[in-house]
Formats: sequence, C-alpha cells, structure tokens
Amino acid sequence: MQETIEFRIPEAYAKEFLDATDGICLGGSVRKVEVPLSDPRFARIGNLDHAFHAKGRAFFTAWIPHRRYTTAELQAAKAFQVVVKRVFEPAGEECGTLYDESSACEYCGSGERQVSDLVLEARSLPKRGNLGIAKTIAGEVVVSQSFVDVFQANKLKGAEFRVVRERKKPSVAIPGWHQLVVNSTPLAVVAPTRAGITPFDDGSERLSNQTSILDELKINGSWCDREGQYRCPAGHTIGLNLLSELSVETNDGEDCDIAYTKQRVGVRRGLLRPERLLVISARFRELGLHQGWKGMAFEIVHLIPR
Repeated sequence: MQETIEFRIPEAYAKEFLDATDGICLGGSVRKVEVPLSDPRFARIGNLDHAFHAKGRAFFTAWIPHRRYTTAELQAAKAFQVVVKRVFEPAGEECGTLYDESSACEYCGSGERQVSDLVLEARSLPKRGNLGIAKTIAGEVVVSQSFVDVFQANKLKGAEFRVVRERKKPSVAIPGWHQLVVNSTPLAVVAPTRAGITPFDDGSERLSNQTSILDELKINGSWCDREGQYRCPAGHTIGLNLLSELSVETNDGEDCDIAYTKQRVGVRRGLLRPERLLVISARFRELGLHQGWKGMAFEIVHLIPR
C-alpha cells in the first residue's frame, strides 16, 4: 500500500517556505502538495504547521489522505471500510426526523437514538448516476434500491432497510431510496488504528480557543468540541478524523457482510454527529464493483483476532 497526504496550502505560505517545484498552484491562491509519509517534506510540513499553530495560525487549510493498493493486496483482503463520498443536506433532524438524546454521551454527544422513520427532502436525494450509497451531513445513511436488491438476492447478512419519508408529506415513502440500518454486532476499533485532528497528531494535539469560536458562531458544541480535544473520556469517540487504515477486533465464527464500528470518529456540533465507520466483507465489495456503484471508495480493513 502506498499512502500519501494531499495538503492544500495558501500560496503565500508555500512560496515562502516550500520550493517552487513542490506541488501545483490551484487558481493562484492555493498550492496542492501531495507527499508520501516517508518523504522529508511531510515532516517539514508538520513542523511548519506546529510553528504556525503556536502563533494561532495554520500552515495548511485542508488535508486529504490517499491510500493506493496493489491488486494482490486487494485480492487478499477480507474486509473493507466503505468511505461514503456523496454527502448532502438538509439533515434528517431538519426535516422532522426524531431523536432521543437522553442516552447520548455527556462528553462527545454520541449515542442518540432515532425514534422515528428517517424524514428527508426527496429533491435533495441523489438523482444522477449509479449511486449505491449516500449520507446526510449528520451521517444518516441511505442506499439505493439496487443496493437493497443485491444485498437481499445474495442473502448477505448484517443489515435491514427502512423507508425514507418525504418531508412535505411524511405519510409517503420516497421511492428508490432506503435508510441503511446495520444490525450486526459492532466491531471494536483496536491498535494500530490512529485517529486525531491532523496527520501529525501525536495524541496530545488539541484545538485552542474552541469555546470562544463556538460562542461567536452561536453554536452549542459538545464538551469535546468546546475543550478542543476529540478523544471522548468515556471512549465513545476516538478522534476528529481517522488517520490510518482501520483495524478491528473479530471473533472466530462471526459471519456478517456489513457492520459498524463500536467507536466513532468526528464531532457533535450543531447538526454534525460523531459517526461510526462502515465495514463490509470482500464478497459484498465484489458485488458492488460488479454493479458499478458510485459514491463510495474502499480501504482495506485489518481483522485482529480477539
């Protein structure tokens, strides 16, 4: 596996601190620089960002991980993480979906319980292309009729599918889309999985001045968000972003084709919620590839015996 990180750096900073041959300029104001983790430039960007943070600034504005696998690696893998690419709004909560927050974690805000059918705006759902899966900005996952048909026809295990209701007329189910409800045993995330704020997070990284920022935006963030530290003290949320490939604990004899992780990644802020990571079997991935579904990417998941 080849792993690189794509950074988006203000061109003014890139001109001052990087070589002219590092990356390409996009639109005159932002430099795109993609480097392997073993490249000396990766460590240099990290050192620059730490120095910028000490002055209340950030050296890069965005980072995107890229993991590229050989054919042999893909063929040998038994499980994959589904990275949902198609994200849309409004979220279900804005459309009338009801949640019970009484069981949510006092620190990270995860653990809410959906107590009604998912309600969305039909016009906001994907309409073009062979999309298999999509999610709202709040992490509510919907799947296409093709996804449901393949799952059921091949007797795959681990999920059920519920209707999605129309915001303007909740008695009506939106055709062609279903809410994905995973009912298999959650998978525990284990080492060497890494989660944090940036690729340079050493476990102690945190965002400063979060409380004042949230107050200025008039947002009531969770305890984790206001503290700027996204590792939930109760262990429900392991970080703001996933920084590595995913490793999960499994038992011999466990047999399902789709599962969520037990722990979550992300933040509770307004409509945003920490999200569980979605894992599927190699067989399900092959079926999806055969169907040509779009809207998702796959990364290898490492299964660690319990």
